[in-house]
Amino acid sequence: MPLHPASPVLALLALLAGQEPAKAPAPQAANPAAAIRQRALDPAALAKEGAKAAGCPLTRHSSTTEDLRGSTAAADERLKGMSVTGAGTVAGLPEQQGRLGSGRAPSAASLMANTATLSEADRVPRFYEPADRVSARDFTFLGEDGKPQSVAGLQGKVVLIFLFRTDCRWTLDVLGEMIRLQGLEDKAGIRVVPVSIVNPGWSAVKQFRRLAGRDLPATFPIYLPGDSPAAGLQVLGELKAAPTTLILDREGRIAWRINGATPGSIADKLNLVRLTP
Repeated sequence: MPLHPASPVLALLALLAGQEPAKAPAPQAANPAAAIRQRALDPAALAKEGAKAAGCPLTRHSSTTEDLRGSTAAADERLKGMSVTGAGTVAGLPEQQGRLGSGRAPSAASLMANTATLSEADRVPRFYEPADRVSARDFTFLGEDGKPQSVAGLQGKVVLIFLFRTDCRWTLDVLGEMIRLQGLEDKAGIRVVPVSIVNPGWSAVKQFRRLAGRDLPATFPIYLPGDSPAAGLQVLGELKAAPTTLILDREGRIAWRINGATPGSIADKLNLVRLTP
């Protein structure tokens, strides 16, 4: 009966002969895309995120800010930072002191807006299979230099469109995550597009930058939406609250829609789009 190449007997004989013993074949690694898909689309996890979602309405009236259920409990759920692992996926980093969304002023003291009212279904992050995705290629956005850009010009990259209000406290909960993701754009093959909505004009953006201070890098871009009906916010479908995060696949189609700020990390959602056709 022949011995297995990695058997102890043959290994001992190989050592006595001055040879390297044969090694057992390495076990096949599990399909990372399948594992990520299972985590990202877990119904219980998505429902839990939706139950704690928080955001502001798409109106300009101001009063107080709470989460979508009428309490401030969601403010204690903070989003993790991001890194790209050796396997090419995006993973969470430890909390960083002093980052945006850490509970420091101005999130509670200076950013005030009404609470958005969403249905239970709208609070749950929604994933669209490729056959059900709507194109957002025509969406245009203006940089602070006045130059227009479009999703069509970013084809081949996974795009995160972050729509936010400059006067909404929940903006800070997600913005810190977007800042770190922007630092990984080249390595991860992604593009982060933060777009200020509701409060029009660059004056609100400049005020927001002053308010955020050193927590908001000067190199972090902020855009305004294009004003053409065929290329403005209408292209992105009906918006329910601010912030809203859209993840577009490499063809510029909407793969994820996340209404409000949720306590869950965006890593698996992003990787699901990055690692699948």
